[in-house]
Amino acid sequence: MDSRPTGARRTPGAIRVEWGQREPSLTGLGPFVDAPARMRGGILQYTGCIDWAMIAAVILGPILAIQVEKLLEERRERKRRKLDLFRTLMSTRAAGLFPVHVDALNRIDIEFQHDTKVTEAWKGYSDHLNSKALTGDAWEDKRKDVLTDLLHVMAKSLGYHFDKVHIKRAAYYPQGYGDAEQDNLMIRKGFVKVISGESALPMNVTSFPVDETFAKQQAELWNLMIRSYKGEFPLAVRIVTPDEPKGRT
Repeated sequence: MDSRPTGARRTPGAIRVEWGQREPSLTGLGPFVDAPARMRGGILQYTGCIDWAMIAAVILGPILAIQVEKLLEERRERKRRKLDLFRTLMSTRAAGLFPVHVDALNRIDIEFQHDTKVTEAWKGYSDHLNSKALTGDAWEDKRKDVLTDLLHVMAKSLGYHFDKVHIKRAAYYPQGYGDAEQDNLMIRKGFVKVISGESALPMNVTSFPVDETFAKQQAELWNLMIRSYKGEFPLAVRIVTPDEPKGRT
């Protein structure tokens, strides 16, 4: 007589082997396997088809995991580019003519194309940069205010908590940088005026190259001329007539 139990208590996540029938069954493997089984050569074998859901999970699981990882990586890369752009603008906000600052401004439409608040703030700043309604200090003061608004909106979008006063006044820009930038601007404008003919290049001649021998002879000549004009000695004059032999004085 087979003394094996006719059943086993099911526990969560455990396998239950049911005996007492010609072909025992395997249960307890969850929703994927519930197939008939049999003993052959002391080895428990199960027959039937594995649930298609398990096949799909085995095949599609790694593919879906790779796709999810790609999506997460792309999201991290977009965030990294936004942060890089924002840091560039913040570090150069006091130097609006720096090439890296201008390059970062022109990348806003690309990196923040789905952020309406940022793109609208950038349009406002761009409009002011291309506007000629104001001039001089009034234009520059307005530019700083509009740039501060843009950086403030970008900071909020990226999770930074900067107030407008901090953004506008906390930038450090050495006076020497400002003087050099202003000097370069004046040089470029002055050179353009000279090239275009609007202005002449000022020149002040302080000396010429001098040949000492020639200078000495020139001084003697001037001295003789002055003495002759004063009547200190007469000048030798020779009058030559057509009939007179040459060489007679």
